[in-house]
Amino acid sequence: MVEVGEYVRSKIGSIGKVTKIEEDKFLYENRTLITWVGNVIKHSKNIIDLIEVGDIVHTRDVLNEDITYIWSKEYLKAIKEDLNNGIKLVDILTFEQYTNNCYTVERKEDERYKI
Repeated sequence: MVEVGEYVRSKIGSIGKVTKIEEDKFLYENRTLITWVGNVIKHSKNIIDLIEVGDIVHTRDVLNEDITYIWSKEYLKAIKEDLNNGIKLVDILTFEQYTNNCYTVERKEDERYKI
């Protein structure tokens, strides 16, 4: 069950922090509807748990700032380890948000592209 204070990832790839639950169905961040409970694919008190293969993350530490594509499960594990060891997560662009908002010049055969 999703609780206030948790982060949620929806089926369309949006991520938000729940600040209000209305009628046990609708999840809000401040006054903006994030999604309804039936569209939640992941939820956690730790936003790092919502990052998936295919996402793009913006990270920062004392010396570096980086924007990285998460291209494999192994790389995802390494990024999560870095984030748990003090590197700051700045932004997440989910795979779904990226594919819905980009113009693709050439597609490679990949399971995630199949409709």
